[in-house]
Amino acid sequence: MEFELTKEMLEHFKKDPVFYEYMKDIPLPNRPINPNHFNELIRSVIYQQISIKAGATVYERLKELMLITPENILAEETETIKQVGLTYRKVAYMKNLATAVMTGEVNLDNLKKMSNTEIIKMLTAVKGIGVWTAEMFLMFSLARLDVSSYGDLAIRRGFKNIYNLEEEPTKKEFMLKVEVWGLYSTIAHFYLWHASHE
Repeated sequence: MEFELTKEMLEHFKKDPVFYEYMKDIPLPNRPINPNHFNELIRSVIYQQISIKAGATVYERLKELMLITPENILAEETETIKQVGLTYRKVAYMKNLATAVMTGEVNLDNLKKMSNTEIIKMLTAVKGIGVWTAEMFLMFSLARLDVSSYGDLAIRRGFKNIYNLEEEPTKKEFMLKVEVWGLYSTIAHFYLWHASHE
């Protein structure tokens, strides 16, 4: 399952002429939605502060090592998990998350009823799960279309490139655009990531 760019979305982005001019002829840069919530959170922890390529390699190694479940993460020795390319700190974060899911501190079965803000608050209560990780989860596991992430460096770079700025945007500048993108902010972010490589 992937995101789709609809005619309604395309029309919506006409409210931002500069952005619309950039994205209108580019196919939606996509990434599959992962409906396995715990798996996606573990993936996001792995990707924290490393390159996409490195993150993908470590994630694949972990999948080869085990079926990624809270029970398996808790049952496996830290040293064994670390050998897939993780730091002690990240393994600890993964075990923190697994414990929180097992105890019910993080309820992954009740997410549809929760707002973005409520989900971010619940997830960031777990040591090792920051706001960026929670935002990526909202996008790539819950497929929410109205998510923004000023804390993502590539997003800020993409913004700078699309709007031809001399420096990365301030949070105020960024949030003013988020207000325009509105319900489709997640879609805008796909194009911002794309623009960050230009």
